Amino acid sequence: MKRLAIAFLTLLASASAQASPSLTGPLINAVTTDAQSYTAGQVAHVIATLVNNTGSVFSGNLAGVMSGRGRVVGATSTSSVTALAIGAAQTVDLAFQIPAGVNDHGYLVSLTATSGATTVDMAGAALEASADWATYPRECFVTNFTAGTSTQALVAGLNAWHCNVLQFYDDNFKHHLPYSPNLAWPNLSNTMISRTVLESYIGAAHAKRMAVFNYTLWNGAYPNFSTDGTGPSLSWGMFATNCAPSCTLANMAGTPSNGGSGGLFPAGWAAPWLAEMDPTNAAWISYFETVNAPFIRNLGYDGLQIDTLGDPGKVYNASGNVINMTTALSGFQNAVRSALNTRGVINNVSGWDEADVATNAQQDFYYRETHPEFGDTPYYPSINGLTATVRSFTNKGIDLPIYMDDTYSNTASCISGGGSTPCYFNLPGLLYIDATIFAAGAYHVYLADGDRFISNIYVPGAQLLMSPAAMQSEYDYQTFGVAMEKLLRSAVSDATQPAAITSGATGGSTGAAGQVYLLPKIRPGLQILHLLNYSQLPSNGIQDTNANQPAPTRLGAIGIKMYYSGTLTGSNLLWFASPDVNHGTPQSLSYAKGSDATGTYITFTAPSLLYWDMVWLELDGLSTSDYTMP
Repeated sequence: MKRLAIAFLTLLASASAQASPSLTGPLINAVTTDAQSYTAGQVAHVIATLVNNTGSVFSGNLAGVMSGRGRVVGATSTSSVTALAIGAAQTVDLAFQIPAGVNDHGYLVSLTATSGATTVDMAGAALEASADWATYPRECFVTNFTAGTSTQALVAGLNAWHCNVLQFYDDNFKHHLPYSPNLAWPNLSNTMISRTVLESYIGAAHAKRMAVFNYTLWNGAYPNFSTDGTGPSLSWGMFATNCAPSCTLANMAGTPSNGGSGGLFPAGWAAPWLAEMDPTNAAWISYFETVNAPFIRNLGYDGLQIDTLGDPGKVYNASGNVINMTTALSGFQNAVRSALNTRGVINNVSGWDEADVATNAQQDFYYRETHPEFGDTPYYPSINGLTATVRSFTNKGIDLPIYMDDTYSNTASCISGGGSTPCYFNLPGLLYIDATIFAAGAYHVYLADGDRFISNIYVPGAQLLMSPAAMQSEYDYQTFGVAMEKLLRSAVSDATQPAAITSGATGGSTGAAGQVYLLPKIRPGLQILHLLNYSQLPSNGIQDTNANQPAPTRLGAIGIKMYYSGTLTGSNLLWFASPDVNHGTPQSLSYAKGSDATGTYITFTAPSLLYWDMVWLELDGLSTSDYTMP
């Protein structure tokens, strides 16, 4: 959560969400799976909803081909469709067996609808073979807990988007007393939370093999904490100035800014602002553990999503001492995790304590809100530098919440800004950042409640809308990210072997605006190269804040020279795939070998480039790899 930002919120009802993202093809309208992950040997089901918009009655087949690392795995699964009328719908279930002996693998299922010899439509699906959601975390938000909410439909939508960790946001009674034993209670925004809905959500998520975290702020308290009988003491507080020995509530640090220049929460909320406690105070930590335990034990949460507000700067405790924040994040996380015997993460906003949190915090993955206004370098290539830094401390999965188009989203005329005009995300801005984050080895967190993407920091509030084209592209990108996860997020590091463009485009390794960014990676047994098309960007800023970044020009054949270290044995060693081409279906490429003073290399031609291409080369017969089985 961003400090000082919450006061300027638009509190409009969130858009309703559907069970699966609607795709734009003439026949395959939606695709989902029966679970988020599977274990070796299990049978997975890809479920496609067909809606006939072809203009004529459809009779034919829907076939699915499962592949891993480009190699076909198992038999094609096919279902026939007979006389599907114009406008009519039909659900098709295709079964695929996860191979024995695999773990932490992603698989692409390429779906093709044919009528005779004619291809009518194509789409993609992804399957994950993994015993633990923490290996490849894909966290999404859930914000609607009012009575009557269709939890099954919303979880189904999040499942179709491949979310495997759900953050239940703002479901607490009070920040300093989050659990209520009642059937309903008001949250901070005075929205009534239904216990029945919470329990239904958690059950539905677990049935899809998702984890569920309860959002909580590590040091937040309603300003009446000392008078409402709940127990916190003013002596546990964090103070903006050295006010000892006569500190009062007015001296406390808070958000939004203790009601000062940052304003207050909107009228009608349960509290006008949040006071902040000293997160290193042992009594506060013990109290926090006590009041959060019932959420875990009574409602079945898998863990806590512990939020922070970024670097507080120089702050004081009640004794007048400067609070040492050097290891505050990891110390707090580790104490709570140990006491509650639970899982979860702590949000290291803008990485203000990066090395300590990544190295020492006992958490399931690394979660870091990224905000240029808080000091994050505002350039696309900096994302790879960020993930490389985190990787130098930990091999855990990385989730990066980056909220898109936020300046435009707050335009007064837009619904998302309090007006009445539907305003939309800018598709190029979405795909530039998605491609960059995926290529850097992380996951982009900004999806909520089935089909809502986040443009404003207050997640339950109104957001920008997604066009049909944006829905289709986002679905392809999210699917590609799961299908290729072992090449993107597992044991991958920056390669020392360079690559260069020899024809068809201008590019380099710096990620400069106006050219193609060449990002070489390596994992055991595989050389990987990402091509990111920044050729039309006037600047390489990290966020498309004004929703006006230009679309790239699709480039034709691009000649590539890629250096490698190892031996090339066997056939079909070089592969190409892109979420922008045939919904991510890989294809084998031919190449020529050579050597020069720099080393051994191959030359080949990438067929095209819109936003993002990925190429991988199998080395040494995969004898050094944990990815020998596709």
